[in-house]
Amino acid sequence: MDSIPFEDRSRPFFERLGATVGKTFTDPVGLFSHVEGADIGPPLVYGLLIGVVGWVFGAVWQLVFGNILSVLEPEGAAEAMVLNTGMVLLLTLFSPLLVTIGLFISAGIYHLMLLIVGDGSRGFAITFRAVAYGSTPNLLGVVPFCGGIVGGIWAIVVTIIGAKTAHGTDALRAILAYFIPLLLCCGLLALAFSMAGFLAFAD
Repeated sequence: MDSIPFEDRSRPFFERLGATVGKTFTDPVGLFSHVEGADIGPPLVYGLLIGVVGWVFGAVWQLVFGNILSVLEPEGAAEAMVLNTGMVLLLTLFSPLLVTIGLFISAGIYHLMLLIVGDGSRGFAITFRAVAYGSTPNLLGVVPFCGGIVGGIWAIVVTIIGAKTAHGTDALRAILAYFIPLLLCCGLLALAFSMAGFLAFAD
């Protein structure tokens, strides 16, 4: 039997939604144990709901604090508030599309990295579940200031736990696969700055 309550369609929607959120925070290992299925529909719906809720609250805080800062600078305050409000509303309007794209890109990159380190053999759908359900802590973004940071870090931990547990891999591979893209980006940035510095001194 699948261990993810949200995929148990015999239960009411909000009951399985709440059960999955609760289990993500209290028992992530149990959540991802015995995960089966190639259907990415349920995790997509779940990840979309979590992502949009987190995005909306993040937009609200950005709107509130952005407009407060605009008021503190009287010159051009009205224009700044209109621009800030417009950008926030526009991004919120497109948040479902952006969240969906983000889920597929994140899961695709993570799955590719898992394959590179010699795992991920259970398929993309399993990795997608780890990413989608692992995003649950992003709900902490409803708390201003530190909520988004704490939630983001916690989401990384849960996603790695999900990949490790669902794919049956070891922790080192799951962690390495997650951070390889970040390490590559840092390496490329360091190389770019080094080249720029070298060219500057060469001139």
